[in-house]
Amino acid sequence: MGPRSAPRRCAGSRGHGARPVRAPEGSGRSTPRKHTATTARVLSRRHPSDPNHRRRRVARRCRRRRGPRDRSRRVWVAPDRVIRRGRRPRAPTSWSTPGSGAGRRRRRSRPRLRCGRSKRSRRRPSSPSPSADASALWAREPPGTLVGCALHVDTERTNGAPGERKGSKKPRERGRAAWSRAGRRRAVSAWDVPIPVEIAELTPEWFGGVLPWAVRRVEVLEAHSGTTGRARVALDCGGEGPSTLFVKLAPFDERQRAFVRAAGLGIAEARFYETVGEELELRVPRVWHIGTDGEGRYVMVLEDLVASGCTFPRPRDPDVADHARSTIDGLAALHAPYWESDRFGRDLAWVPERAGFGSDSGKDAAAIDGAGRFARRALDVFGDDMPPAFAAVGSLYADHTAGVLDLWDEGERTLIHGDPHMGNLFLDGSVVGFLDWAMTSRSPGMRDVAYFCCNSLPREVRREAEGELLDRYLASLAARGVTMSRALAEEQYRLFSVFSWVSSVSTAAVGNRWQPAPRALAAMERTTQAIDDLDAAGLLAERLGVVP
Repeated sequence: MGPRSAPRRCAGSRGHGARPVRAPEGSGRSTPRKHTATTARVLSRRHPSDPNHRRRRVARRCRRRRGPRDRSRRVWVAPDRVIRRGRRPRAPTSWSTPGSGAGRRRRRSRPRLRCGRSKRSRRRPSSPSPSADASALWAREPPGTLVGCALHVDTERTNGAPGERKGSKKPRERGRAAWSRAGRRRAVSAWDVPIPVEIAELTPEWFGGVLPWAVRRVEVLEAHSGTTGRARVALDCGGEGPSTLFVKLAPFDERQRAFVRAAGLGIAEARFYETVGEELELRVPRVWHIGTDGEGRYVMVLEDLVASGCTFPRPRDPDVADHARSTIDGLAALHAPYWESDRFGRDLAWVPERAGFGSDSGKDAAAIDGAGRFARRALDVFGDDMPPAFAAVGSLYADHTAGVLDLWDEGERTLIHGDPHMGNLFLDGSVVGFLDWAMTSRSPGMRDVAYFCCNSLPREVRREAEGELLDRYLASLAARGVTMSRALAEEQYRLFSVFSWVSSVSTAAVGNRWQPAPRALAAMERTTQAIDDLDAAGLLAERLGVVP
């Protein structure tokens, strides 16, 4: 074998001051061909509070192995920026780590990187081994930032129109979650961008760092705070993307912030959208960006439902019974796929078991004590103006909080919404959608059903439709392969009517801190009527073994 020739540079490598690197040996090829990639280091944009702010971050060096069965490896970008010659670094349309899959099937919105190289060696990259572990696959390549690379996205996997140039335009509207299916939130959440705490931090520069367009101007149309901070903003993106978006972040009040952090509410909602938001049969808000950190801070950039033409039902709507039927169908569609699922031990292990309120489990000493104090406060404030059922259930719950939590913990588990009152619903035409997933948990599905019916339906509508709605829920479950007896459903419904009551009186007892007081008082009145009609106090006393 003669002496080796000097290594070639990749196409587009000149002018960057990059060092050519010879491709590694190892898998040899019948006609040896040398190929190199150029690398350069860049400073990543990190949050100023990060101790590694000044550390030089790198992606992966694009290299090619040569041998008798030479195949170009697909290269996946670590959470850093890809540099295009002559262009400002910009967020990729989507980003994902390589994962397992059958054959050469590509994951949705996975970017394909084609590195600049000589014409003789230009070949289409092949997929990484489906069985390869992601971390091991990344570890094979030494550090380096890709230079002169073009980022392409499979638009057929991200709702792109046929014949559209890849990565050039926004995805075509298709289905209830077309934007979220574009995988944009995975692209930007992988990078280290600041998580805003105050509304003033929602600047054009911040939006430009998390959205795939340049943002010229931001105007906050409205903002308020309860169990989470909310802001509706108008964006000037030069005609690209939506003109308004909805942003959720930590509550503005420090006490509220501490409560949400302790209960893990905002983080749970963010993880819900990241893990299962795309696979649901339900209509949920489309997601543009998700950001969280280890300190309990979070931010979600969501679809502006008002701008999308959605409406919001109210308990006094004349067609509220029709809304209730659609809601029950939606709850059954949510619960059935996750009924006693083994995924709760795998990718859904993060889903908390919220027997009550407060901490993730709701059954530690502090949570039990806090729940009892809420009930006693509600008795002191509202007891004189409420029917006897209010005081009966309140006393049982305050004196036997741990026992009641154990009763709520019985039954087969599934993924539930956790807070499906009518204020967390919207209508996209005739389709009911669900928002505000902060209380999502692994609990019996009947908890959602009782919560919705007792909290949101006027007494006359609930009395007339209660039996029909229970039958409808059981039939929808059965159509999806899940069976539950009517007797068990009725008992769980009565038990979880108390859960709905506790939620409403706790909200009303704190005034305007969580919800507007008039809305909270109206919900408390409806749930009190429900526990009275269902004799929830008698069932609690019987199950707890308490003599009246």
